[in-house]
Amino acid sequence: MCAHCGKHFVGTAANGNRYRYRYRYRYRYRYYTCYSRQRYGTNTCNAERLPADELDDAVLTALLICYERHDLIDQAIHDACGRAEATRGQQRAELDAVDAEITKTEQAVDRYLLAFETGDLPQAQCGDRIRTLGAKLAELRDRRTDLADSLEGLQPHAPSRDLLAELRARIKTTLDAGPNPGRKTVIEELVHKIHVVARDDIQPWFRLPPDSSDQKVRMHIDSVGPTGFEPVTSRV
Repeated sequence: MCAHCGKHFVGTAANGNRYRYRYRYRYRYRYYTCYSRQRYGTNTCNAERLPADELDDAVLTALLICYERHDLIDQAIHDACGRAEATRGQQRAELDAVDAEITKTEQAVDRYLLAFETGDLPQAQCGDRIRTLGAKLAELRDRRTDLADSLEGLQPHAPSRDLLAELRARIKTTLDAGPNPGRKTVIEELVHKIHVVARDDIQPWFRLPPDSSDQKVRMHIDSVGPTGFEPVTSRV
């Protein structure tokens, strides 16, 4: 996410020359470019292009460090529990209100049925009203089920040490393998978002493993060095 315009970065590429042992060869540089810059030019957004391979390395390295920092994960779970408790209070109040409305609607149905049985209301009038109340009851019960399920799943849980060790091994293997399709898979699974202010101010937000209720941990990447044709700036 670009801090300058709020748009996402997209993958772009350019061809250039590299030299090795006096030989020149063509090389394809991969970049992440802000969508506004890519689509409308630097007059709309002057965010720098970011070298894709280097940024991927930096993000995966930060992710590996994050999963080694049990204090960060414990703090994230603690914060998530506080947010979950506030949400639970709101949902419990709504659940109580839905239960009260279900009781009220059921009592109304009983009154109409009693009025029909005693002959105080004709069948047509009573039937129409009971069908309307029955539809309302169905909606209320569906909402109650959703609320009850949501309350049950709100409590975050810390990932096990074994799971974190397994993920660290997977991340390290991905890093050691260099650029490959597996990198994209790992990043999509475990990186929630990346907030880019500049090359020296990049803040990735990482997802905790699935049994942690999808909580996020933020870290900071010091810099992504210049490569390819992007001009070097004093901030790097």
